Amino acid sequence: MGSVKRFIEQQQAEEERQAWVEEQVDFNVVLGDDEWAEMEKLYDKRLMEGTLYEPDFNENWGLEEEIEWSKANPHSIAFGDFCNQIVRLNELMGDSEDPMQQKIQLSYAVTLMESCLSEMLKSVTLSSLVFKRNALTNVYGLKDTTINVNHLLNNSSDELIEKTIINYLAGLIYHNIGNVLKVYTAILGGKIENLPEDIIKKINDATTLRHDIVHRNGKKATGEKNEISRDIIDKHIENINQLVDQLFLYINMSIPDTEDPDF
Repeated sequence: MGSVKRFIEQQQAEEERQAWVEEQVDFNVVLGDDEWAEMEKLYDKRLMEGTLYEPDFNENWGLEEEIEWSKANPHSIAFGDFCNQIVRLNELMGDSEDPMQQKIQLSYAVTLMESCLSEMLKSVTLSSLVFKRNALTNVYGLKDTTINVNHLLNNSSDELIEKTIINYLAGLIYHNIGNVLKVYTAILGGKIENLPEDIIKKINDATTLRHDIVHRNGKKATGEKNEISRDIIDKHIENINQLVDQLFLYINMSIPDTEDPDF
């Protein structure tokens, strides 16, 4: 039984290691890649130091400013900014048949999506005691956070909670859409309605193309050129709009009518 128990513990430890690495790397980085190996080394180092889930509250990171901004700018503002900018982007480039402009259009559309998803999630999470509790108890990598006792000297409990949450949410990779949706539902609860089953694949296709455009001028890692056309870019942007729209509606439906005073 002792050897079986050790085997199970080793399996669990490896699963936790893999889950942590997946949280840190881009979605198209896989086991065997150099970036994956580097993150495994970082995991092992932090595990030995006992700092695996310890947030960095270095004041130079501007966590206080980030918290203040998120509280002052509700998720509806982030959504409105996204809508206005994506419309303006399409007005400027939506009819262009120039491949260069099409590359720019898609790249900026993905950037707008990432920014909106990040700002909406940070803002709505800090707006509710219920959501802050959910974040601390349901989100992998956040619920396991350890706090250095020295931070207690300079921060109230509420400040520590908010800094811990924002530190984590600001570090998410928002084009790893599968993971982002898990975090959204872990914090807000319930189910995201009217979201196509293949939306994760569609958004991943868009972000992969953006990655190839930014890093290899539109070529895949194999050297093969990606197909880029007006129809392809329009479809990617349509999918981005659909995702952001549905997440905005999901947030509105998830906001509690009343707050639980016992937090």
